[in-house]
Amino acid sequence: PVAAFANLRAATKDGGRLAMVCWQAMIENEWLFVPGAAVMEIVPLPDLGPPDGPGMFALADADRVTGLLTKAGWSDVTLTSMRTPMLIGGGGTMEDTLEFLRTGAIGRTMMQNADEATKERALEALRAALTPFLVAEGVKMSSAAWVVQANA
Repeated sequence: PVAAFANLRAATKDGGRLAMVCWQAMIENEWLFVPGAAVMEIVPLPDLGPPDGPGMFALADADRVTGLLTKAGWSDVTLTSMRTPMLIGGGGTMEDTLEFLRTGAIGRTMMQNADEATKERALEALRAALTPFLVAEGVKMSSAAWVVQANA
């Protein structure tokens, strides 16, 4: 990651800036934590690798992001917390949301070794966990991300 951000820094004129958004920790993202916890009651959690390894939460730790960017030559690194509700899978019916979660990378990984009966039990647990969040537009849950900015 340091080399990648250093490459971006080298391509940025002095006075330029970096701006990006990355997820905060999974536990801060209700839209993933609640479904994950429900499914984990039925199927075991697979090895997701180290917390600083590749993946959607690789930049979840604010101190790590600041360190990576500073080592890569960026200055004045700031992270601002952004919390907002979101419609899971873009909205739609409960079935649309279940399909989105089931076929996404995390859902596929969690269910890959389960038999059909276990998958059905996991989907029912998921449905029960999501039902309190169902609104007219779909399943709405909170999300948490970092807005990261740094200067060249």
